[in-house]
Amino acid sequence: FLNLTVWNPADSPNTDGFDPAETTNYIGCNLVYETLVDMDPATSEPVGILAESWEYQDDTHLYVKLYDDAAFSSGNPVTCEDVIWSWYRTVDQQGPDIQSFLFIDFDNTEIVNDKEMVIAFNYPFSPAVNYMCMPAWYVLDKGAMENASADDFWANPVGSGPYAVVENVSGTGATYELRADY
Repeated sequence: FLNLTVWNPADSPNTDGFDPAETTNYIGCNLVYETLVDMDPATSEPVGILAESWEYQDDTHLYVKLYDDAAFSSGNPVTCEDVIWSWYRTVDQQGPDIQSFLFIDFDNTEIVNDKEMVIAFNYPFSPAVNYMCMPAWYVLDKGAMENASADDFWANPVGSGPYAVVENVSGTGATYELRADY
């Protein structure tokens, strides 16, 4: 599909938005944003979306390497700083999915370089990679969205997903366009 329109029921709460820290617009957000990994429906195993590879170093440290060519709709590359900023933003804003991040030790997570990081955990948590498949774990373009208003999130959310938002009609629906550079 080149263009896709998704209709939101007028009585659905929190479907009018693209701020992952505040919305439950999972259909729209899944088109615009991506997570590090997703769950393969055939095997129930995590597969890399933004993460090329990951490996547990021990019970409380997960090494992650991002794909070199992962990019946002803004043209900016996806970096580890974007990942950590996006996740911490949900915690900092007390978003509805804050409990999903309780095992992350943000203070001791290490960004090795733009494409490699070691995620620290507060305690051993074996399902960590499975959690990273959930919608709360979307990655945003920090450079484009750090100072964004609710109107900016509404009109021009910047993600690494396959679609960009073309139009939003509050309470009705949204139209998306397939990114040529995806």
